[in-house]
Amino acid sequence: MRHLPPIGLLRTVAGWILIGLGVIGLFLPILQGTILLLAGAAMLGPRSYPGRRIRITLWRIKRWLRKCRTP
Repeated sequence: MRHLPPIGLLRTVAGWILIGLGVIGLFLPILQGTILLLAGAAMLGPRSYPGRRIRITLWRIKRWLRKCRTP
């Protein structure tokens, strides 16, 4: 694992906490799950491995949908 500066480590930890709360919020009516998931993903950004994998997967789905579109 690479060494992160203190602000980078804080941002990574806060991003994962928001994602965890977002997953819980999907099932509990008190928390806004979608907003917390998006905020956590924005904090992690493309620097994290899961963030890159999600972005690549969404890009592939978008490309596949464009090919499947009927003229």
